[in-house]
Amino acid sequence: MSLQDEKGILKEIKKLSDGVRELKTFADHQASITRLKTDTVSLRASLQTKDAAITEVATMLVKLKLAKSLDCELADLTTLTVEVPKDQIGAVIGKGGKTLTALTKKHNVHADVNK
Repeated sequence: MSLQDEKGILKEIKKLSDGVRELKTFADHQASITRLKTDTVSLRASLQTKDAAITEVATMLVKLKLAKSLDCELADLTTLTVEVPKDQIGAVIGKGGKTLTALTKKHNVHADVNK
């Protein structure tokens, strides 16, 4: 075998070695991506759980403040949910919130509008 042939074979071996290294790097990156996706799903679930807990605490604080402002016990409060059709929400809230404010003052209630 000539020197030129040996150099050619060595170049091919280097190319193959580089290709194998690239494939390993690619596989490592794919594994990292898969782990990160799994972590993201887990973190999102955790965030949703914590967000729900925060919402529950915030709701409880509103109820406690309302009970204090009404000078009553928390157990005396009741929650009533009223579904309002989307096309009627404006009428319930009123211009600048005046209608809703008047209702809450007149009936000594707290209104929470969820969009």
